[in-house]
Amino acid sequence: MHCFPRASLLGCFASAALAQTFIVDAANGPGTHFTEIATAVAVVPDGAVLDVRAGNYASFTIASKGMSVLCASGVTVPSGLGVTVTGTTATQTVLLRGLRSAYGPLSLVGCQGLVVLQDCDSFPSGRIEVTGCAQVHAANCLFGGFYGTGATIDNSTAVFRDCVVTGGYDGMHTTASRVQLVDCSVACTGYPSGPAIWMGGGDLRIVGGGCSVVFSTCIVGTGVARIDPTMTFHGPHLSPPIDPSILSSIVDMPAVTATAGPLGGVVTATMRGPSGDVGALLVGLPGPPLLFPGFTDAFWLQPGTEAVCAFTAFAAGVPLSVSYAVPNVPAMRGMRFSWQGATYSPTNGLQASNPAITTHW
Repeated sequence: MHCFPRASLLGCFASAALAQTFIVDAANGPGTHFTEIATAVAVVPDGAVLDVRAGNYASFTIASKGMSVLCASGVTVPSGLGVTVTGTTATQTVLLRGLRSAYGPLSLVGCQGLVVLQDCDSFPSGRIEVTGCAQVHAANCLFGGFYGTGATIDNSTAVFRDCVVTGGYDGMHTTASRVQLVDCSVACTGYPSGPAIWMGGGDLRIVGGGCSVVFSTCIVGTGVARIDPTMTFHGPHLSPPIDPSILSSIVDMPAVTATAGPLGGVVTATMRGPSGDVGALLVGLPGPPLLFPGFTDAFWLQPGTEAVCAFTAFAAGVPLSVSYAVPNVPAMRGMRFSWQGATYSPTNGLQASNPAITTHW
């Protein structure tokens, strides 16, 4: 695949080469710099990469700095205090990959920069709390459990892709937020069951996946909800599945999914769109959400780094996919790219897909 502009690639490698990598190992094995994540995040420089080996670690807070925390299989924070990311600026990015925080919340508070969560797990009694954050992207994560609310999104912009969110009181609780769900499962499993999603204003976009309840309506509250026909509702008492007080519509919408990749592996991005629409798949460095005339949803591509990978006219059930081999270069660890699609037809107009952030480790 040849869709990365040469200038963008040079910038990626230049920025990655400057990132310092530190090893965190609870067992203090060979090459260890720190035995606790909490100590490491407090003292490493902005933009550092933490390579965390398997083990149990104390709760920690990343405050006012960007970094990549790449966890090997078996990294767990068992403390009920959980993990917090807070106070980042618009130019500071935090990546948490492979982290398990089973009994405490994963709290994102006042983050103005991009926060990427990948392959994170807070089940069976953790949750995710997002408050006052400008740009959160979660992929292949498991949030919530049998009690409380699985995800709380307040005054924030967030994208969940291929995630499972489960709660005993309600699955997801959003207030004055813009939230996108792509191929996600959101459920309320408690008794008496609440909704899968409670909205307090804001905008909700759902493509694929489904919402499940036991005794309640799936989506309740106020706000705007756009639902793609591929999304499904589950539950014995679904009349109607969406509260009439929500301004809801069924809209054919594009979506992008992507696999992250290890060094030497392969990344694949896949775009699907409404049948008959013309679509373009783009890639670039992640940037702040930007709205363009004619589009309802923002693009998360840094201006000047974006490139068009492929065009297509979508046919029913036929997606567009592109792949590339990840260079086996240590400096690529922690690198992030943003994939996003745009479609057009006279019937559906201009539409932007969700962003899909991919990382390398």
